[in-house]
Amino acid sequence: MPDPIVELKSVRKTLKSKTDGSEVNTPVFNGLDLTISVGERIGIIGPSGSGKTTLLKLVNRLEDADEGTISVDGRDVFDWDARALRRKAALVLQKPYIFEGTVYDNVAFPYTAANEKTPPRKTVEELLSEAGLPDVDTARPAAALSVGQQQRVCLARSLATEPSVLMLDETTSSLDPNVAAGVLKKIYGRCRSDRLTLIHVTHEVPKLRDLDRIAVIAGGTITEEGTPERILEGPISAATKDFLAGFS
Repeated sequence: MPDPIVELKSVRKTLKSKTDGSEVNTPVFNGLDLTISVGERIGIIGPSGSGKTTLLKLVNRLEDADEGTISVDGRDVFDWDARALRRKAALVLQKPYIFEGTVYDNVAFPYTAANEKTPPRKTVEELLSEAGLPDVDTARPAAALSVGQQQRVCLARSLATEPSVLMLDETTSSLDPNVAAGVLKKIYGRCRSDRLTLIHVTHEVPKLRDLDRIAVIAGGTITEEGTPERILEGPISAATKDFLAGFS
């Protein structure tokens, strides 16, 4: 069996918010277990509000679990330096987070923030090309780009850290289907050659078919998991059937 790279065991999480001055507690996970292997490409699906994005944030400690354990590369996430963890397990959110400055500044930010030598411009251009932006001017203000272009700049920034785990949260949702397919093809190449592990949250069924496994989150836990063919063509749980019915 391949070595695990990400493990979540008995994870419980409740989100807290305030409505009209009163605290509202929303249970998200009530004992979630999931193991992901080195080099695996796994899709995470489930109804809106089921905790897909929260799961990704728990892996690199943008949020913390209330109970249970989460480990990356055999180490509890609390034993990692937060910056090192987020380079090891890079997260690209659906809504791009752009820093002030140029496209180059944004891609090089992980090195600048760590007071490390920044990558050569040619390297940044290669990363942008891999992320689907082969002709972008690296001296252009990043804030002037479209949302889809900003998403790809964020992807290039994550790839710059040479992560072991890449987590995509609807990252290619704003892209032309052909561009998105090209970007994912290059990422899959990294999965094969560099044993990069991909965790892909997406509601787009065609993007799920090329993955190794799909896990379905509903009702606070993993309701079922299996190959794309098995999950998409022969779902067992009612939650999966209901979710997929919305795309038929």
